[in-house]
Amino acid sequence: MGKQDSVFLEPLGYMGMEVWDRIVYDFPGLGSKVSFAATKKAGWGAIGVLNPNFIVLRPWELVAVNREMAEVMSQYKEVAHIKGSHDKPLDFYGLVYGVADNEFYVFQRNG
Repeated sequence: MGKQDSVFLEPLGYMGMEVWDRIVYDFPGLGSKVSFAATKKAGWGAIGVLNPNFIVLRPWELVAVNREMAEVMSQYKEVAHIKGSHDKPLDFYGLVYGVADNEFYVFQRNG
């Protein structure tokens, strides 16, 4: 991402920390008043409202966004697919952690 680029994503944590000096629009709007207002009004449709340079989606988010906003997604191309090495829950002395955030698709707006 360039300094003037923007990204729309839900997993604000680590990804948001890595792009702290960029424009970050998160769902549901915890990181900025702009994304809060857009997601409050349009939900995931905020992607079309905010028109970010990049979108980061988990597999199930991608299915939903493609189904609900195919015309918006047609303006983007996939530029990265990140998949962690762990698909199974992690067990730490009997405390089991699900692995929900191990796969992401990154899209960049065309043009």
